[in-house]
Amino acid sequence: MEAEEFLNYASPDNNGDICYNLTCINKGKGIKQYFYNTIEEAAKEAVAFSDKKLDVYYGFAGFDSQVLERYEKGERKNLRTADNAKLFKCLALDIDVDESGTKVNTYKSLGEARKALEKFLSHNNLPLPLVVGSGRGLHIYQVFKNTIPYDKWHKLSTAYKNLAIEQGLIIDPSVTADAARILRVVGTYNYKSDVGLPVLVLSEGDDPRAYTYWRNKLNVSITEETPSESKDIPLATHNVIGQKDDELSSTMKYSWKIIKESRNCQQINFMYDHKNEVSEPLWRCGTGVAAFCIDRDFAIHDLSKGYEGYDPEETERKADGIKYGPISCEQ
Repeated sequence: MEAEEFLNYASPDNNGDICYNLTCINKGKGIKQYFYNTIEEAAKEAVAFSDKKLDVYYGFAGFDSQVLERYEKGERKNLRTADNAKLFKCLALDIDVDESGTKVNTYKSLGEARKALEKFLSHNNLPLPLVVGSGRGLHIYQVFKNTIPYDKWHKLSTAYKNLAIEQGLIIDPSVTADAARILRVVGTYNYKSDVGLPVLVLSEGDDPRAYTYWRNKLNVSITEETPSESKDIPLATHNVIGQKDDELSSTMKYSWKIIKESRNCQQINFMYDHKNEVSEPLWRCGTGVAAFCIDRDFAIHDLSKGYEGYDPEETERKADGIKYGPISCEQ
């Protein structure tokens, strides 16, 4: 696996709203940050930097596209920050190896580190991850089928980190749940010593899993988000699907709980009360409303649970595929 293939696999998809980071370290001479609109650009530059004997890292988050605009205007401070991290496509662990045995919180060999990882994966019945040899340790990636936003990722990554620590897997605890963290790029070299060591994929692992798989596996709960003040909810909830397109806005804040409990939208009422009688197109219309509610994670499943063919992962996948909404009757 080369740099571009690796970055495409482990980095979030870009629909024009994010950019990608490379961080280069020139031993003894400092650190420089770079931002790119495409993975193709970032991968090409990563290899070029490595050829100049620079240590090359990438931010595994997709950063807000405004960061690239600021970078292109000459700004260099406060760009690769957790606040600017927007989208993610993986969970990552950093496992260090120190064959000299002088450093704490490390394994003495790659073999020992891999055995500990295998034990952790087996004990928790986790998918085989993408394993990268970083030159001085292992970078472990569990990749998602689809890109997810920061709030979902942070809950998963925190639970994943805690699970590893609780079960005695020696990791760098500062990496996994840090949205601004950087890791080495496959296809480059680790130049911490005089001889460059290749950063390469040691095993590709199983196919990526859906967000819902990891949410259930790590016991991350879906919380119902209900606004504290009714003024946050527009009166448009009184017949959401029945409204015309010009009355709806993807920037409006809807609460699924209020829509459902108000019983003012007859279409939503029918879908909720007769789940096994709802056609696929009508269900998609309902999901096109639920997917844009402020309590979205609860809403899409609350609408679908009880249907005989309900599949949490399929529900997430289809909801993620709805890019514009809420969906109206005219649509």
